[in-house]
Amino acid sequence: MNRIFISCLTLALLNFSVAGAQTKKSSNPFDSVKHVKGVLKAYDAEEKQEKQAKKLKGQKSSKNSKGPGEEEKGDYLRAWLYCLERRAFPNDSVNWSAYETARTHIQEMPSAAKTLSRGNSSVSLANPGAALSGQFEFTGPKNLDVPYQTYYGVRPTTGRVGAVAYDPSNTETLYLGGANGGVWKSTNNGSTWIPLTDDWDVMQVSALAVDPQSPNTIYAGTGDFHGGGGFANGIMKSMDGGQSWARYGQNEFGASAVSQILIDPDNTQVITVTTGNGPSGTGKVWRSTDGGASWLVAINVNSDWSDATIGGPVGARVYYAVGNGNQVWTSRNQGLTWTRLNAGVSGVLGVAASPTNGNTVYLLATGNNAVLKSADGGLNWSNTTNNLNANWGQAWYDYHIRCGSAGGQDIVYVGLIDIFKSGNGGTTWASVGGPTDSGNAITHNDQHCLAINPNNANQAFLGNDGGAYLLNGTSIVGLSNTLGLTMFYNADWHPTDPNRMIGGTQDNATPVAVGDLGNWLNVAGGDGGFVAIHQRNPLIQYATIYGFTIIQTKDGWKNQREISPNTGNDNSPFVTCIASDPLDADVLYGGTNYVWKYAGGKWIPRLGNQKITSNSVVTAIASGFTDYKVIYAGSGDGQLWMSWNSGETWTKISGGLPQRAITSISVSPTNAFDVLVTLSGTGSSHVYQCSYTPTGGRVWKNVSGASIQSLPDVPFNSIGRDPKHPERTWYAGSDLGLFATIDGGKNWSNATVPLGLPNTNVSTVKATPGTGFLNVATYGRGMWRIPLGIEVRSTADAIVASNGAITSGVAADLPDYDGESVNLLSSLVKRTGQLAGISGKILVGKPAVDIYSVTIDYVAGGNAVGYQSFLLKNVKTGKFEPLSTVAMGGDPYVGSITLKDAKAAKYVTANGTVEYMVRGYVPAGTIPFQYNVDQVVVTSRVAP
Repeated sequence: MNRIFISCLTLALLNFSVAGAQTKKSSNPFDSVKHVKGVLKAYDAEEKQEKQAKKLKGQKSSKNSKGPGEEEKGDYLRAWLYCLERRAFPNDSVNWSAYETARTHIQEMPSAAKTLSRGNSSVSLANPGAALSGQFEFTGPKNLDVPYQTYYGVRPTTGRVGAVAYDPSNTETLYLGGANGGVWKSTNNGSTWIPLTDDWDVMQVSALAVDPQSPNTIYAGTGDFHGGGGFANGIMKSMDGGQSWARYGQNEFGASAVSQILIDPDNTQVITVTTGNGPSGTGKVWRSTDGGASWLVAINVNSDWSDATIGGPVGARVYYAVGNGNQVWTSRNQGLTWTRLNAGVSGVLGVAASPTNGNTVYLLATGNNAVLKSADGGLNWSNTTNNLNANWGQAWYDYHIRCGSAGGQDIVYVGLIDIFKSGNGGTTWASVGGPTDSGNAITHNDQHCLAINPNNANQAFLGNDGGAYLLNGTSIVGLSNTLGLTMFYNADWHPTDPNRMIGGTQDNATPVAVGDLGNWLNVAGGDGGFVAIHQRNPLIQYATIYGFTIIQTKDGWKNQREISPNTGNDNSPFVTCIASDPLDADVLYGGTNYVWKYAGGKWIPRLGNQKITSNSVVTAIASGFTDYKVIYAGSGDGQLWMSWNSGETWTKISGGLPQRAITSISVSPTNAFDVLVTLSGTGSSHVYQCSYTPTGGRVWKNVSGASIQSLPDVPFNSIGRDPKHPERTWYAGSDLGLFATIDGGKNWSNATVPLGLPNTNVSTVKATPGTGFLNVATYGRGMWRIPLGIEVRSTADAIVASNGAITSGVAADLPDYDGESVNLLSSLVKRTGQLAGISGKILVGKPAVDIYSVTIDYVAGGNAVGYQSFLLKNVKTGKFEPLSTVAMGGDPYVGSITLKDAKAAKYVTANGTVEYMVRGYVPAGTIPFQYNVDQVVVTSRVAP
């Protein structure tokens, strides 16, 4: 949300750096930590000079007009640096090729849908029961409010949209691409949306095109061209309206993002694509004559090719393609051959040709802060910027230009921070965004894409940092009510209410659910950061904004106040790390390059006067559940420190860990000296455990798994422990999804697509025992949850003997793999013994017609038991009915019963419970026998 004009000096720096980087092998300048820091340093110098000049003239700084937490310049670049720096460390840039290797590895990993529910009988007791139940469900944000109207527009808002397209045969059918959220489709003019690509291995989308002759054929270009980084994977093509997809162009385009896809309107097998801005640096212009099946280079010039357009009527089509560094080219034979034009421009470029006259073309030259127009096919240009009173400050990030025609006039749209429209071919311009930097804003700032309605040039479909919108004349309607694209840096969840949660986001402040998941609030401002809900007093919550700005509520966001300290010359974080003390509701920890403590309404600065890092910031903080004096802090440059005396003194404990950014710290709920940490970067393992952190017994154990059941080599962002088995069942979130282990990190499984979670960046993971959910926040697809496995363990009182089968015997709790199994022991059976032994109730949720199913697993066994039955109580007759009977062997038996539709109605009560019984049969004369049921677990549930 950059709000002021960028100077020629800074643009020169940008252009010089880009040009210089092109001589380096496999180098994108905005993948360089050093380069991004250099640009931001120039921003800061300009801002300081501007303020000094205004002060000399007696003028007020423009910052006085800003909302809370709004940066003067380069806020997206600071957000990108936050993401880049931790993933690159200890190098200057990210090894994006590791992501490609990791994707292949993930495809070969076992599915958590199987490994978490039940294994074979030989491993069931070692790897107990169901850790998760059913499938992930999307929790929001939905109908997300804005924190204030200036810069944000009006409700609803969501995350960044990078591409939009109409179905030309039915303009109520819309497609969009999320910056990290895949492709979505609406068939009702944007009222509701369906995600089409949650199983893709690349969820970044920067280009979309729909075949005008065969509208079920859709092309999606992968990569985040406007965002400036990440990885790409060619073009995805669907021929059935998005139901299935095939990949093309991966070998030709490499890791370059696809910025534009042109389908020739006269021969839709001819496709032209512009690429660039990827890990390998620049790209080229490509052409296909067989609908994308094969590709040849159309313009063999290395550049960040940013845009392309087709103008003119049938028989007089003219192509244009543009790229960074005055690359302006034209073709008059469907892109077969091209001629370079001299427009004398710089910076990032956009281009739009008139649909009625291919010789009329408009050029958005962000380096010149100008909109140029040519009426002779690009031979001569005139400046039509005129009264376009735009903020060009982030025009390398937020920009587009598109042209339609109505009433014999070209209708031209320009998107920068605000969005503008000219109804007379560029002669005059007017803001249609509010303007977005005013209290009258009607759309979010930072424009990325726009598609003109093919039937009405005064209507358009646009995307920006706040989601998707429809423009009709001068009115704008938001389409993001159910659009799940929010990009969360961090999140937290209420300890007992599953419908209360909070998270900090990229450019969409801090969304909060306060009991109604269909309507979310928004607090604070700017880019959000870390958040916290105190688990003992959940009315106390915290949100953050960049620069260590802390917002507190003590009444669940009915009221809020800023409690930020003056951090002086500390390293100022863009995403501020905080953590609430699990024992003391009055204590909050926060990080600069020191740890700060908020207690009793006051800040205690720089605990122990110990720098956690000199060159980075604190990226993770945690304190002990069993000892409030134990504190851990990790940094973006791989340092991990602990204090066992409330921060008075600190010990560095990162020796033995790979030198990678620390992204999360999980302290055991039963042992303050047992911790897990996750690491970012590539080229190392990513999850480590230390069972005893004090000096003398500290050893870091790699718990990232082995072979095909190891974690992929990509940055990991968060780890959560299962509340039932925190010592061995963990869930780890990475840039490429979620993974789970039930054996303390020896083996990991894929818990993303197999469990219904979109294949995107998982930023925060937390299991909440009080709600029964594993919750995750993603950077691109909002928040999700899945029920934790519902383990129902019988007590000794539930065991009874029946039919006189047992002449003597006792019910007892005997230690087993977890010390919780219930067993029935007997010394003698004179005749066949029927053990109506293990019974209980399971809460599975209320059933609904046609959408309800539940699977119940159990592990049972014992010596000298001939066979056993699993029975459920019929809710109408009140009698137990056997659903399965099996012969027993020497090993424990893993049984499974699935209830669906009619069976659900037969055995599930109106309150959503089932009563079960596991009954063993023992032959006469058996001396002695032992029978146990180790667990009865709900492993899957599809609830209404």
